[in-house]
Amino acid sequence: MLELEEINKKLESKRVKAENKEKYRQVLTIFQENFIKYANGFVVFKREYLIDVYGKIKQKIEEGVAKTKITYDEILTW
Repeated sequence: MLELEEINKKLESKRVKAENKEKYRQVLTIFQENFIKYANGFVVFKREYLIDVYGKIKQKIEEGVAKTKITYDEILTW
């Protein structure tokens, strides 16, 4: 799981290169769009993410490749 506090520290650090900071910003944006993290650390999927996962599973079944794995990269736009 992502350590959001660690990513935020890297974004604030002057020692981290600009291109790496952009990657960290992208990761945070994707996380915020797809997941909810509660104060107690519990993380849940947002409804939209689950709809995307369901759609991808349905597509795989229709294509006849239901036994293949579905990676995060197929669901999340990096």
